[in-house]
Amino acid sequence: MTRVKLQLQDISVPEKIRKARQVLAQLVGNPNFPTVAALSAELTAATSTLENGYDAAIEARSAAAAKTAALNTVERAFDGSFTRLGSHIEDASQGDEAKIKSAGLDVRTDARPVGELPAPHALTVSVGDDEGELDLHWDRVKGAASYTIETTEDPAQVSDWQQAGVVTKSSHTLAGLTSGHKVSVRVAAIGAAGKSPWSDPVAKIVP
Repeated sequence: MTRVKLQLQDISVPEKIRKARQVLAQLVGNPNFPTVAALSAELTAATSTLENGYDAAIEARSAAAAKTAALNTVERAFDGSFTRLGSHIEDASQGDEAKIKSAGLDVRTDARPVGELPAPHALTVSVGDDEGELDLHWDRVKGAASYTIETTEDPAQVSDWQQAGVVTKSSHTLAGLTSGHKVSVRVAAIGAAGKSPWSDPVAKIVP
């Protein structure tokens, strides 16, 4: 017996809505299924509810993206202010370690080259706290000063990979992604010798 193929777990929310409406339209007056009216009505209502929920999520994601941009602005202002204070302490102390530490600040150690960095390992991508967010975690790479993150919806196309952020910690939250879309993520470490190879990509459907 031939079975129905849905594979709903592999398609995005907009694709689910389009497919449902296509099927519902083709069931209208279809003599092959004379008793499907109640299920068609149920799916019609479920499709409308899903579409309303999706639209609300898109609107919430836009608002979240605006709040994230505002946070980034004030964080840059904070970083600039703290950096200027640190520079003043460094100059005023004439590099005296004890004086610098008396201000509650740490001191730098001499950097030692560690050579070419390996690709980050154990990259995981999980659902974030809000719509349109994915949480990333990976193992710290010794000698890495920062990490660059790239995303794509088509990992087979090399030119489709786009930078999604540069961070100094081995974790990050991607925000403002399109809910229902499958996104692939990869990470590379950056150190004194340059950029490492990319981690193995990990794909996740955006909530």
